[in-house]
Amino acid sequence: MYQFLYMMKYTFFQMSKLIHFCCLLILCNMLSGQEIFTNWVGAGGTKIISTNPQTCAVKSLKFVENEGITPDGDTRSKVDVSFTDSLGKDFYEVLVLTRYGKDQPFRSTYTSVNEPGSVESARNSGVLFGDQSFDGQDKTMSFQFCRITEQQAKGNIQLRWRNVSESYFKYSKTDNVHFESRDNPFATPSDIFSNIEGGLGYFFLHNQRTYNVP
Repeated sequence: MYQFLYMMKYTFFQMSKLIHFCCLLILCNMLSGQEIFTNWVGAGGTKIISTNPQTCAVKSLKFVENEGITPDGDTRSKVDVSFTDSLGKDFYEVLVLTRYGKDQPFRSTYTSVNEPGSVESARNSGVLFGDQSFDGQDKTMSFQFCRITEQQAKGNIQLRWRNVSESYFKYSKTDNVHFESRDNPFATPSDIFSNIEGGLGYFFLHNQRTYNVP
């Protein structure tokens, strides 16, 4: 009986944390560009500091079959993306997805961009960048990926567009440095970004839209 009551208490405690966390996510969706301070993890007093990113929609998309050749000899295609950046500090993650046929699922493909300060995403094959050089302006950017023909491209390319919080950008940037130096005994030790006070890890938010590339 004691064990049963203990398990019930433990289960209720875990569920209460989950409900608290879900309420936090709902609150985050209601906010825009505001700092969020919370201690939802509980007794340890752990605090998460993050910012809910603003939403910025894509205005136009254009596929180009021949974008050139990389220094490694790989041929590339690209998607030109036009959008209007919001005033203030914003961060983006872009990922191109392709498929081989209408009956096949879309799969991520390594995506790159020629933008100062851009970094590889720590969670997928996408690319991250900030708006330091075009804050509040109209912008067109070219996102390169493995070459496919115009015939293959029709109906088989998607662009995943995310506005992400600065915490995720910082985490990816420091994670890339850590990954690149992992086998180098002469590399300077690097810390991976964490925005959880009193704990380890990172918490981030994003607004996502997926577009079919014409």
